[in-house]
Amino acid sequence: MSDPLSITASVIAVLELAATTTRYLREIKHGAADRLQLRDELRSTTYLLEMLRDRIDDAEDAAVTLGMGKSILTESLVGLDGLLVLVQSVLQDIISRLCPQSKFGQRSLSLTWPFTKMDITEKLACLERLKSSLSLVLQNDLIKMVQSSHRELTEIGQKVSQTQLKDEEDLNERILLWLSPFPFRKQHDAILESVQAGTGGWFMKHEKVCNWLEGNISVLWCPGIPGAGKTRLMSIVVDTLEHKLASKNALCTYIYCNYGRRNEQTPVALLSSLLLQVLRHSKSGTVPSEISSLYNSHKKLGTRPTWKELFDIFTKMTFEYETTFIVIDALDEYSETHVSPQPLMHISIPLKR
Repeated sequence: MSDPLSITASVIAVLELAATTTRYLREIKHGAADRLQLRDELRSTTYLLEMLRDRIDDAEDAAVTLGMGKSILTESLVGLDGLLVLVQSVLQDIISRLCPQSKFGQRSLSLTWPFTKMDITEKLACLERLKSSLSLVLQNDLIKMVQSSHRELTEIGQKVSQTQLKDEEDLNERILLWLSPFPFRKQHDAILESVQAGTGGWFMKHEKVCNWLEGNISVLWCPGIPGAGKTRLMSIVVDTLEHKLASKNALCTYIYCNYGRRNEQTPVALLSSLLLQVLRHSKSGTVPSEISSLYNSHKKLGTRPTWKELFDIFTKMTFEYETTFIVIDALDEYSETHVSPQPLMHISIPLKR
């Protein structure tokens, strides 16, 4: 926004965004009073933006007539943190929630109202503050505006950033919870808590276990009679690996199969859990675009991801690590319907280097 023409174009672009947002709010069939309140707030914001566009045109005409350079009003809107950028950011955030984009770049209206009461309160407060700043721009000259509202604009920008970050974090968490009903972390911690100090030392020193831990063999099968303590040994293995791999580019994932939940523990469900653990382990703090696209496409249709979809993403994400360990307890109990362990065993194939 370095010249009058580009600033005017930016105002027009923001007005178009506001019109799109208002249209989505009119078309979506949920939200009740919150939807109407947000729509009314956007319309009053649009009115001020239209006035701003007219004032910019008038100011530029006056500047030309008087032989001046850029008008004060125009220069007041220059910069990345300018008022128009903030308004645009808020509108884009609302649009992304009302009408999420698919992996093919197409937008479709959300089937459910995507905002909580707190979301609406925050966005209404943000729009109200932006309207106040717009009114100040329209009523005062540059010097007065800078003196009175520079701090206000900075605070609004920070608030918008914080709100967007929170929205993104909330969405990420919803996607992760949707991905798998088997997080296994609490179960692992509870089992490990029951292990007596010194238990399993002989197992961890066994030659085959050591070879597996060092990567000399890719698959280690540990059969045993019921009640022998295999589950506790597995929790020790997982705990050892997590401490050993903490400073390395490596990953440990695990599954505790449960006979009581055998009908739910399908290969797809358990692979979803492994993928969830990979995502939780990531230091980026964001959900990859492949996962977001998977969520949007299946959530809209009320379906679940297929084995191939999960397998392809799991393979891609684990390939970023030098080593990936998969520890599975009671594999023979994972499902009566899917009695063969072959699908889960095949996961190890693309992980070998």
